[in-house]
Order: sequence, then C-alpha cells, then structure tokens
Amino acid sequence: REEPPATRSTKSNEIETSSFHGDAEAVEKTRRTLRDFVIAAVAKDCSVLIAMRGARDDDAFSDDDDGTFALTSTAAEGGTSVRYRCRVSVVDVDLKPIANMPKWLATHREIAENWGSC
Repeated sequence: REEPPATRSTKSNEIETSSFHGDAEAVEKTRRTLRDFVIAAVAKDCSVLIAMRGARDDDAFSDDDDGTFALTSTAAEGGTSVRYRCRVSVVDVDLKPIANMPKWLATHREIAENWGSC
C-alpha cells in the first residue's frame, strides 16, 4: 500500500510535495503538522525520573555542577525544614521513525473513537 505523497519521505528531512502543486503555504503547514506530530510521539513515549536524597548537614548546599539542585521543604506544622539534593532526568527521547506514522494514526483514531465508551 502506497503512502499519500504528503507523508512519503524522499530523503531523511524532505517531504514529497508533488501533490501540493506549488502551494508553499500548504507545504509549510504540512511540515509543521508532521513535526508537531513526531514531537508529540517522542514526548508521549519519554519518561521523567526524579531522584531526591535527603541532604546531610555537612552537604555543601549550593547548586553544583554535578547535575543536581537544592530543594528545601518546610513542614506546615512546626516549621521544620528538610533539605534535599535532587536530580531530574528525561529518558527515551529518541526520534521515532516517520515510517511508523500510519500505525500512530490508526492508534489515535482508535483511541478517539473509543474515548467515551470507557
């Protein structure tokens, strides 16, 4: 089954535009839509990891170059402060192959069609 010309890749960063007949605005809109869709696919698949460790009294509590940052939490009752060293990581942000787009579209359609039936 052949993909529509607007989504068929001719080179890694080009979209075949023969079906647009010189309509630069339509080409640009299609490029933006595809870019946004692929970015959304990457964001949907990524994971955000947050590591927090209680800071010891002897910890230097400045924002260091070790990829961590300082966080202080004050309890509502008693006003006791707790200090943490924190690190945030984002994983699985690899670019997804554009060839997967038909599968993504089918999944999105299925979700949209069944959204209210749950």
